[in-house]
Amino acid sequence: MNGFRENQADTLALSRSTLARMGLFVKNQAGTPLFVSRFWADLGYGEEDLQGDSWIDCLHPDDQEEARLLQADLLAGKRDHGRLICRVRSARGEWRWCVASAMLDGDFPAGEILYVGHVQDVTYLKELQREAEEARALAEERASEAESLRYAGAIIAASLDKREMVLRVAHQLRRLIPLEYSIVFERSGRELSALVDRETTLLPLAFFERGAGYDALLRCLRSALPEQFRDTETESRSWLAVPLVIRGGLEGVCALSRRDGEIFSEAEIRKALGIADFLALALNNGRLYEGMSVLATTDQLSGLANRHAFFLEAQIMLDESWRRGQTLSCLLIDLDFFKEINDTWGHLAGDQALREVAGAIKSCLRDDDLIGRYGGEEFSALLPGAGEEACRAAAERVRQKVRELQISSIGRRITCSVGVAVIPGDPAQDCPGLDVVLSLADEALYEAKKSGRDRVVLADTPWACGNSQKLS
Repeated sequence: MNGFRENQADTLALSRSTLARMGLFVKNQAGTPLFVSRFWADLGYGEEDLQGDSWIDCLHPDDQEEARLLQADLLAGKRDHGRLICRVRSARGEWRWCVASAMLDGDFPAGEILYVGHVQDVTYLKELQREAEEARALAEERASEAESLRYAGAIIAASLDKREMVLRVAHQLRRLIPLEYSIVFERSGRELSALVDRETTLLPLAFFERGAGYDALLRCLRSALPEQFRDTETESRSWLAVPLVIRGGLEGVCALSRRDGEIFSEAEIRKALGIADFLALALNNGRLYEGMSVLATTDQLSGLANRHAFFLEAQIMLDESWRRGQTLSCLLIDLDFFKEINDTWGHLAGDQALREVAGAIKSCLRDDDLIGRYGGEEFSALLPGAGEEACRAAAERVRQKVRELQISSIGRRITCSVGVAVIPGDPAQDCPGLDVVLSLADEALYEAKKSGRDRVVLADTPWACGNSQKLS
């Protein structure tokens, strides 16, 4: 009989050990552990460490209140079971995640109410969950980046306006980084010029005109690497300069500032570099398009507008002046005896003469005036807002300037004849066609040549301001 009791005690001890390894624990109503779960033992705690409510002190501060409420409800009979997910600090100071469940057992033979529970270490699962959440967040972030990059590519494919492309692509950075400012500087030789929205007047451009800001942009361009720096005047503002590189060539630099003043993280720098590739492409495409536009609209010999470009711009200028009731003057300038120059000194000398005459005409007129090569040795100009006195003076300046030219490859002076037509704007009437205006100026030019050349003649016009006048 005694042997049986001893075997029974051994069996009970074995059962407790097995149950403990399975994660079970038992405490009496006073909080005294009858046996401790293997989970607590692995953390370095024994029965003496888990008396009463002391086990709650081992939990993370954010989890302790929930644990106290759960235990109180169980012991008060408000609940027959409960479950808690919490963080537990080991005796070595490490944190582990666990799922603990407990219930009250009042059927114990001795009539004592026991507090029975189970604890399982779920740290590994929590790590997997955290990694999954990080992966999902990273996937969402990369999807947002991909969408911004896709949109940036669509902007470049849909537009040839350099400023529009740059501003819209730069705006995509604000979807990826909490930016205060984004400023794109285009490089032209040694100069940097900011491409900014015309409506934006609060950009800190002065910071980049000299001192630390300007030096940081130069360092970024020299190294072709991102450069982080602080605003010397506003220490709370942090800046990131990103080089805009395409096919090994530097197109410019983009300056970014954060709203919160924090330095830019590696992830943010990577995002900025991704958008920077599209900014560089936008600048490069815009420059190529501008170059092609110049080639398509510029006379290669004189550097003035070619005939096609002149006619397009001239019609717009005429319509605008007429609508506003503004006077517009037209000059047709023809070099006298130009065929003789080509025949005597050759076409290269003639080309040099045309280039120098074009420069002389341009120097005599305003920046707002439209000047073009009309054909051969003829040039044309439109002077918006110029009445008879102003256009007469301008025509005389041109005639005199051409007369004063000294062209080394030609053995004589050059002269020119100028025909002028003055058109008053009158919104109440239909605007005359450009062909009418040029025809009037051409008639005056014919009269100038017929009457001896090297002179200015104003055309007879059907308008009050166009009284016929001849000037020698």
